[in-house]
Amino acid sequence: MTLPLTRHTDGTLGGLDYILSPRSIAIIGASSDENRVGGRTLRHLRQSRFDGPVYAINPSRSEVQGFKAYPHIGDVTGPVDCAVVAVPATDAVAVVRECAASGVRSVVLFSAGFAELGPSGKAAQDELSDIARTSGMRILGPNCMGAYNAGTGAYVTFANTFISGYDETRNVALVSQSGGIGSHLATIAQNRGLIFGNFVTTGNECDVEIGEVIGRFAADPSVKVIVAYIEGVRSAKNFVAALELAHSNRKPVIVLKVGQSEEGAKIASSHTASLAGFDAGYEAIFQKYGVYRARTIDEMLDVAYVCSRGVFPSTKRAAVMSLSGGAAVQIADLAVEKGLDLPAFPQEVQRKLVEISPSASTNNPTDLTANVVNRPEMFEACLELMSSDCEMVMAFVTVAIQAQGLAQPLLDAVRRVRTRNPRSVLLICGVAPPEIVREYENSGCLVFEEMARAVNALAALADISAGFSRTLEHHAADLGFLKLPVGVQLNEVDAKAVLNGIGIQTPREKVVESADVARFATESIAFPLVVKVISPDIQHKTDVGGVVLGVASAEATADAIDRISASVRRALPEARIDGYLLSEMVPKGIECIVGVTADPKFGPMIMFGLGGVAVEVFKDVTYRLAPVSRAGAMEMIRDIRGYPLLAGHRGAPAADLEALAVAIAAVSQLAARNADHIATVEINPLLVFPAGQGVMALDALIATDG
Repeated sequence: MTLPLTRHTDGTLGGLDYILSPRSIAIIGASSDENRVGGRTLRHLRQSRFDGPVYAINPSRSEVQGFKAYPHIGDVTGPVDCAVVAVPATDAVAVVRECAASGVRSVVLFSAGFAELGPSGKAAQDELSDIARTSGMRILGPNCMGAYNAGTGAYVTFANTFISGYDETRNVALVSQSGGIGSHLATIAQNRGLIFGNFVTTGNECDVEIGEVIGRFAADPSVKVIVAYIEGVRSAKNFVAALELAHSNRKPVIVLKVGQSEEGAKIASSHTASLAGFDAGYEAIFQKYGVYRARTIDEMLDVAYVCSRGVFPSTKRAAVMSLSGGAAVQIADLAVEKGLDLPAFPQEVQRKLVEISPSASTNNPTDLTANVVNRPEMFEACLELMSSDCEMVMAFVTVAIQAQGLAQPLLDAVRRVRTRNPRSVLLICGVAPPEIVREYENSGCLVFEEMARAVNALAALADISAGFSRTLEHHAADLGFLKLPVGVQLNEVDAKAVLNGIGIQTPREKVVESADVARFATESIAFPLVVKVISPDIQHKTDVGGVVLGVASAEATADAIDRISASVRRALPEARIDGYLLSEMVPKGIECIVGVTADPKFGPMIMFGLGGVAVEVFKDVTYRLAPVSRAGAMEMIRDIRGYPLLAGHRGAPAADLEALAVAIAAVSQLAARNADHIATVEINPLLVFPAGQGVMALDALIATDG
């Protein structure tokens, strides 16, 4: 696909190549003091052996750190692809404007003191945005730590994270909206042997924003894994396009998303919106495009590490081999918790295990016992079985990889097995000095010290692999006349009419205007009844006494209406009352909720969960971007914790999951068809009957923006 990112006509992707692959670099504010911001960047470029011209801009020096110095950027005679601006914020706007006038292609602006300081800083930052927009010059920052591309030697950053040197070119790329967190991540990663080949911090994003950078990495053949620290997304269009490109190119995106969007606070407080909180839109986006959301920095780096090998399992089937029975038990518990499958070994494999070691367990996990110390050759034979003969794609081994007398034989065995089975995932859990760990890693193994983190990372790898095979859903069905009007809040009767139009059943009902009319209007429906107020201004009728259940006669119906009217007038005197709904009571079923809320950045989201009043207590709900297919809706149903209740718990009949999935998909299509103005849809409860008996909407509201 083509990303909507390109600003220039010279074939570059949004001009970001001028930052990550520049042919020439200028440092404005260059310093001979290598501890100062302008000095660090110059030192990085010198030591990384960047092979293009480097121009030091310093009006009081003729030479800085061995580079010829120029008074101003306009004095440079050659073209400048990237200018690093390391000057105070008070001078930054003028310097950036001078860069644009001098034909500089991109600017990396370190200076802080802009929008993060309030209105005055925001005005200065808006000037920067105007310069970028009118000149076509790309600006990274302000308030950022810059970027680097180890492959090109373009270290346009003042971060000091290069413990391993400047010549590492690895396939993991990092983008962070926080410079400090980005630098922290890079340092921790390098200490663990995970090197970022590309590093970008976007800061305040007056121009270049995080979606563009992810898109650039998604299009770059040298990048295989993308790691992103995100506080909020400015351009949903760029972000979604970038994630879609990464998905189509089978590139894992691992995200640590923090913070809450300001726009989310403005969503109306219906059940659906309040449960969505500020974060559900991101969760839905991540789920759709197979993005792995890490909860901690350690988890983010663990998952990036296992993905960096480029081997993705086709199933969650894993074989576990341990030299410790206790470790085998713990791994089994952890694997079940994380959704990994530990199937029994085939009979032939069990027979071979007994031949290799009569004392070994034939279960999965298998315990080889300490007999391996006496017979190291057992390790290779069993590992070969795990990697080739079990029809399992992941082998998990706990072993003393630095034990005296065992370290080298075990390493040699691992190398031989990996050579014979290059597409299997082999993870070893053990403790060893860094140099031994690197030898195992160089042979194609993943190495962890701690079992819980290892199992979590392996499960994440399987989830990411499954996400690659997920078909992306884009188009809403043509629902014809079900284009909703703009700027309305439909009452229950009108909302149910819309639901009937998309195939969702509702109870037999009758509308009456008053208690007097109700006495003569019950002949066509059967008692007992539910009596409800009809009002577009009341979202939750039970909260204001707007519902009476089990009404058994015409007189009781009139009395119920009088009580409802009085209760509503006390609670909401300004509420419009459009009448009263007499509804037949229906058989028991499982109460669910289906809803739609409009995320301010990503558009309408479909929500599903257990319904009734329990939805606010347990909040057992899941979200997806609308629309979803029937298969996507079925995935939502299985996502909630209460799924066993729907599937048939303790001998209870299974609910009609097929009808439920069809209803969820239909509501999502309605939302997508009206994406430009849909505000809220809520069906609560949607009653789900036993298999083959369908679903029924007992209450509903629909609102659109004007």
